[in-house]
Amino acid sequence: MGNKGGRGGPSKYDQNYHPDAAQKLCAMGFTDAQLAEFFKVNEATINRWKVDHVEFMQALAVGKEETDALVERSVLKGITGYYVENEEINAKGDIKRVKKWISGNPGVGMRWLSCRKPEIYREKREDSHVLSADEEFAKALYAMNVRVEGKRRSRQKN
Repeated sequence: MGNKGGRGGPSKYDQNYHPDAAQKLCAMGFTDAQLAEFFKVNEATINRWKVDHVEFMQALAVGKEETDALVERSVLKGITGYYVENEEINAKGDIKRVKKWISGNPGVGMRWLSCRKPEIYREKREDSHVLSADEEFAKALYAMNVRVEGKRRSRQKN
């Protein structure tokens, strides 16, 4: 059994179907692993199709770019804030459109900036358990001093 040294069976790739379907699925947020599951192949096959079929690779890129752009716009709105319009009914039963401001989240904005421009916005964490060499040396000297002082007092008592 086995493929006896050949490259395996015929490719399941369909140039008339796979690029379009992959682009649409990627635009919906599919990962390569999810594409493989959808097309009933393994992820290595998806990676091979990317190399062997330029149109497939381009379709994935376009689909993923669409979703990434949508997510980026949504994240930006979440950082800066945005308006929403709702319909409300008053006591008389009249419907009116109301515009409401949804505040942004500056904390998310700082995380965004720390990823995009880490040299400027990197979060600086100070670990209280980490000591500099000078602090370690001073601590060691203090401990030695305490031991010496303890021995001196015990000798004086005897």
